[in-house]
Amino acid sequence: MSCNSSVTDKEIYFKSVFEIICKQDGRFDSVGTGFKTKNGVYTNAHIVSYTQLDEKKVYEQISAVVYGTDTIIEMEIVKIDHVKD
Repeated sequence: MSCNSSVTDKEIYFKSVFEIICKQDGRFDSVGTGFKTKNGVYTNAHIVSYTQLDEKKVYEQISAVVYGTDTIIEMEIVKIDHVKD
């Protein structure tokens, strides 16, 4: 079976991989990658959180950049699992 499509594998890849950028106090503190699913963007807990005085905290500003583009999306944490990180 063959399929004709105007969407290339490269375009699908770029639309599903994100660069995650985290800021605290106006400065970049963490950068990583994330992957899009139908439920949201997934990344590791250590990308979006940090430890301060033995307490886990979440960065105040988290953005996702669609890989290979200039599209920036502000993100909101829905769930963090530090055990499975």
